[in-house]
Amino acid sequence: MIRVSLLITGAKNLFVSQKVFEFVKSFESKDRDGNAINKAIYKLQHLAKSGFIVDGETIKHEQSQIFRIRIMNTGRMIGFYEGNNFIALSCFLKKSQKLNKKQKGIIKKVEKIMKRKEWMYEIS
Repeated sequence: MIRVSLLITGAKNLFVSQKVFEFVKSFESKDRDGNAINKAIYKLQHLAKSGFIVDGETIKHEQSQIFRIRIMNTGRMIGFYEGNNFIALSCFLKKSQKLNKKQKGIIKKVEKIMKRKEWMYEIS
């Protein structure tokens, strides 16, 4: 069972697995003053505020009810919509134009988890 926790609120809320949380966190850097900044978080906040609208570029339909969100140039989050929420269960770095076999496998795995309801909201 995969647990997801609320990361960002908006017109649609973003819930992520621990794996996706660590992935998003990996985009953190420092600004000129040494303050921590995370451009991926800023982008995800914008997407949540606008309701995670599928545009075919930043948010792309993959298969069945599974979607891929592009964060930064190579970062991809894989998930699905559940009511007023986007649930991101997995992620990867995409280094080429086409998805490779492993990345396609991740997308299929997320679809299985969604269909079997093998995920749950973290109770806080």
